[in-house]
Amino acid sequence: MKSLLKISAALLIAAVPVTAFAAAPALDYAKIDTAKSGKITEAQLKAVYPKLTDDQFKKADADHDGTLSKTEFDAWMKTLA
Repeated sequence: MKSLLKISAALLIAAVPVTAFAAAPALDYAKIDTAKSGKITEAQLKAVYPKLTDDQFKKADADHDGTLSKTEFDAWMKTLA
């Protein structure tokens, strides 16, 4: 019985990182940039990631130009992982 508890605990601990990784969306910058402008607007990102809040977008938009560059997008994605 103790062995079963140890195995169960080990599996539970091992599953946590997988669950956390699965929570982050798999988003492709080039596909989101439908205008092929090299920038992503809030509307473009919300079209593929509806959970995005205005506050999240504003925080990701480091230069406050109303769009996300590839660098800003990559930095934002790291916050989701």
